[in-house]
Amino acid sequence: MRRFFGLTIVPMVLAGAGVFAACGGEVDTQYGPPGGLRGAHLPDPTGTGTGTTPPADGGAPPSDGGMGGDVVAMNCMVSFKTQVFPMMQTAGTWKCSSSTCHGGATPPAISPTDATAAYNSLKAYIINGKAYFNSASMDPLQSTFECNLKGTCGAGQMPIPGGAVGAVAATTAELTTVDTWVKCGAPNN
Repeated sequence: MRRFFGLTIVPMVLAGAGVFAACGGEVDTQYGPPGGLRGAHLPDPTGTGTGTTPPADGGAPPSDGGMGGDVVAMNCMVSFKTQVFPMMQTAGTWKCSSSTCHGGATPPAISPTDATAAYNSLKAYIINGKAYFNSASMDPLQSTFECNLKGTCGAGQMPIPGGAVGAVAATTAELTTVDTWVKCGAPNN
């Protein structure tokens, strides 16, 4: 230890080192999910979450971040173009776009080859006053796609068993895929 005018210098140096050590161990501040300030949360990317958290006043939270557009679900684990649409195609399990179903004269028109055209047609289609695909909500009750596959909308189950040659009802795994996608805001991804 050194003494300078009767003072010990070492404790001052150690105290200064302690300040630097405390600053060096800080963790970056986590601000939460987008929309966290308004009480809404993006769905869990694993598909196990519930989507949005309703606000305290009981009203539905704006699922588009207040921006007036569609929900953007960049981290959705399910893709419409590569996972949902293929089940609707003529060669898919549901065969929605076959000529004897919605690929023919029965509305809504579902393109057998163009995922974006099929998406837009189904987004514009209304059952019981609700859009078939509601890209402005992460709540499965705000669209009719999932309940139509289950047959709980009052409009008949799709696909109609035996309606299109080889069409089969959605399996539990397929319904889980659809549910995850709808909880992402039914994006055209």
